[in-house]
Amino acid sequence: DTGIGIAPSKLETIFEPFTQADGSVTRAFGGTGLGLSITRSLVQLMNGTISVTSTPGSGTTFWLRLPMPAADLAQVQEASAAATAAAASAERPSGAPLAVLLAEDNEVNVYLVESMLANAGCRIDVAPNGQSAVDQWRRTHYDVIFMDVQMPGMDGHAATRAIRQLEAQMGRPRVPIYALSAHAFASDAQASLAAGCDAHLAKPVSKATLLTALATLRPASMSAALHTAPPHLSAPAPPGVTALDEATALARMDGDRAMYDRVLQHASVFISDWPSSQDRALAVGDVAQAQRLAHDLKSIAATIGAQPLAEAARVLEQAFGQPPRLSPQLRAARTLVDTAITPVILALTTEPAKQA
Repeated sequence: DTGIGIAPSKLETIFEPFTQADGSVTRAFGGTGLGLSITRSLVQLMNGTISVTSTPGSGTTFWLRLPMPAADLAQVQEASAAATAAAASAERPSGAPLAVLLAEDNEVNVYLVESMLANAGCRIDVAPNGQSAVDQWRRTHYDVIFMDVQMPGMDGHAATRAIRQLEAQMGRPRVPIYALSAHAFASDAQASLAAGCDAHLAKPVSKATLLTALATLRPASMSAALHTAPPHLSAPAPPGVTALDEATALARMDGDRAMYDRVLQHASVFISDWPSSQDRALAVGDVAQAQRLAHDLKSIAATIGAQPLAEAARVLEQAFGQPPRLSPQLRAARTLVDTAITPVILALTTEPAKQA
């Protein structure tokens, strides 16, 4: 990385959840501070190690070591030849893959959308906030934009209005923009349409919903993807995960058990550390960050099927917007979250769930 670099005193902390070397980076570019923590967790699950060196002002170098079994060269060559032949014979109605811009600041949601569209013939770029989405749209042609509504700095509605204004000024064709939001009331959908979005998709968004949205751009290939059953439908549910409505969550992911298990691994990092992260935000008086954490918890809990926790987080998010911000209602809402989050954490951190 050739960015701003990391101070030596911060190198040991950047792998912790919700930690950034410089708080101004989070304020300017968003993100929940989970990327490196998730990376380290996955590396450790594979019995590997990850390390970092950095010079402030000059950039940062990360590397990881994984103990991998030796591959059979003949099998690799055979598989490569088969993949090449399959790709050559596959139907490609429009030639190049769809160029998709995903404006989303939550790493778990980014991973989920990328996984859902992994086999849909898409090239996905990610923007962590609204201003970045506008800047990337200026530089690159996109066939479609999935725009999260609530992002730091410039939100999704403001970014959409900016893009529509620039389209008119620059004479560029209108790009389809789909709003993504955990708020699903009619007034929320109307606000997205008024901002210039083509449709309002409620989170947690399903794989079928994303593919249906793309089907208007590439009907033939998307139709095939919509009607292709994933190879994981018959896999048994992992034992021990009883606090989650797996059936509902799996239905959104088109029955893909492997995808659901990977999302659980990512979500467990966020949810397990959420109480202490919320406490740290309140301890320093960062109410905006505390409210944002509640919003992210609502979205992620709903994605994995923890609906009682998602509802409790929704109540807490709303309580932060009611003055005074440290009211009895706020304390009651936090208690509601603490009660709902405990069984979910236990389900995500028990040994059977870890092995899923």
